[in-house]
Amino acid sequence: MSRVVCQFSCGAASAVAAKLALSGHGATRDVQIINAFLLEEHEDNRRFAADCESWFGRPITTLRDKKYDASTIQVFSKRQYMMGPNGAPCSRALKRDVLNAWSQPGDVIVVDAGGDLFELTGCAARAHRAEKAGRIGGDEGADGGEHRVPPARRGWRVSRVIPIE
Repeated sequence: MSRVVCQFSCGAASAVAAKLALSGHGATRDVQIINAFLLEEHEDNRRFAADCESWFGRPITTLRDKKYDASTIQVFSKRQYMMGPNGAPCSRALKRDVLNAWSQPGDVIVVDAGGDLFELTGCAARAHRAEKAGRIGGDEGADGGEHRVPPARRGWRVSRVIPIE
C-alpha cells in the first residue's frame, strides 16, 4: 500500500493537515510527515515542529537541500532573480526538488492549500504546486495516481478521490 506523505511547513494549517491524515490513515497506512528546512526561516519554526512531534506522537523527517545549503539567499544569488513567472526559484530548489527526490512512486501527498486539504500524487501534485506558484495548469497529465482535489477546479484530471475523514 502507498505511503501517505504530509508536507509540514511549520505552519498551523499543515500541522492540522498532518494530524487529520494521521487520524484518518495512521492505523492502516504508513504516514510520513516531512519538512523542508530553510536556513532563513524563523527560529520558532523548530520549536513549533518539536511541539507538533509531541502532538502527532511521531517524528517529523526534516530534509535539507545541500546544493544551496538550504539558503534562499544562495538561491537568489546564484539564480539571479527572486520571483519569476514560474514562481520563486527558492521554492523549487529548497522545497519541491528536495521533497520530490525523497518521495517514492505511489506516495499520496497531503498538502494544505489555504485551509482546503488535498491528497495528491504525481501530476496532480505538480499541478497543484504550479497553481500555488501562479502557473495554472502546470505539469498535469494522465498518471493514474490518486488525487484529492476539487474535481471541477482548473481542469485537473481526477482518477480517484480519497476522502479525508
